[in-house]
Amino acid sequence: DLVRSRGLGDVYKRQVGDEVVTVGGIMGKVNALKDQVVTVEIASGTEVQMQKGAITTVLPKGTLKSA
Repeated sequence: DLVRSRGLGDVYKRQVGDEVVTVGGIMGKVNALKDQVVTVEIASGTEVQMQKGAITTVLPKGTLKSA
């Protein structure tokens, strides 16, 4: 289960392929991880980079395909 606490980026170890929600409500799939930076695909061919702490929720696999 997801640990909901301040500093989630340090507590939860993300993996490539995780479907996530950011602090701003943007949903996407984790495509790359490097140090404190996460690359999230928010639309086909559109990626954004953000700090790990900006990820607030990890969704169950397949959630984005059904949206």
